[in-house]
Amino acid sequence: MDTLGSITDGNYGGGHSKKYYKGIGKNNIEAFAQAYAAYCRNDKQFRLEFPNMTAYIDLAINITCIF
Repeated sequence: MDTLGSITDGNYGGGHSKKYYKGIGKNNIEAFAQAYAAYCRNDKQFRLEFPNMTAYIDLAINITCIF
C-alpha cells in the first residue's frame, strides 16, 4: 500500500500518514524503496511490469559493487 500512497501523495493506499508523503522527495524515496524491496525478493511480476526499473537497480548495484 506504500507504493500507491507514494504516487498519490497519500490520498490512497496506506502505510504512512498523508503528512509523510508531503515531505520533500518522500514520494520518490518511498517508490524506490518499494521497487527495491520487490527487486530483492525477485518478484517476477515486478520484473515483468517494470523492466526499466529492474535494469536501473541492476546498474546501481553493479556500480556500487565496483567501488
